[in-house]
Amino acid sequence: MTEYFHPKWSFYLYSFFGVVISFAACFLTKKSEKDAHVVETTSSEQSTELEQYENEQRRLMVREGIDPKTARNTNIPKRKGFCFNLKQNCR
Repeated sequence: MTEYFHPKWSFYLYSFFGVVISFAACFLTKKSEKDAHVVETTSSEQSTELEQYENEQRRLMVREGIDPKTARNTNIPKRKGFCFNLKQNCR
């Protein structure tokens, strides 16, 4: 774009696209994440769904002998982080 137009106009246009994407992101819901069709099944280690990962970790805690009520109230930290989840969700 900068080859055929003035850089100022290219910058304005790309900035406008960013605003449009940010506006569209406001309408995303958790349901829209669950409606996605996954072509390949992923193991629980590669799962990007936090709920599934948390449930599996709580089951492991109960198997180790921790009280189920305590396991249910324990916060499970995310394992892979933002960059891993972004890469998985972009597939």
